[in-house]
Amino acid sequence: MDERFGKDYKLCSRKLIEDVFKKGSSVKAFPLKLIYIEHEQMTGTKPFQIAISVPKRNFRSAVDRNYIKRLLREVIRKNKILIEPYLIEHHKKLALFLIFGDKQMPELQFLDKRIKNVFNSLIENIKHEY
Repeated sequence: MDERFGKDYKLCSRKLIEDVFKKGSSVKAFPLKLIYIEHEQMTGTKPFQIAISVPKRNFRSAVDRNYIKRLLREVIRKNKILIEPYLIEHHKKLALFLIFGDKQMPELQFLDKRIKNVFNSLIENIKHEY
């Protein structure tokens, strides 16, 4: 499986992001919150697109926020193999919005465990919803 995390995976559509917040469901594994919505008219060839957010109220320094986003992108890149095959097999396309909610700087191994929990919970929720 391809481990790249290119532009096709990035959620950029403002309208789609608004839909995610209005109609989306959420999965939590502290300090991560993943809001998702199934969207068939999504552009791109990938089964999911994701946007990542680190609130400014928790990390005032842009350097810290960008570092956390970089860590999250790396963890997602490594663990996207958990959800991609399921979404492809069931012909689903998801728009995801990931929010980091802690006030302390995370470690890569900690985020790795949490993103695996979030992705597994996401798959379980999708199975029960549809």
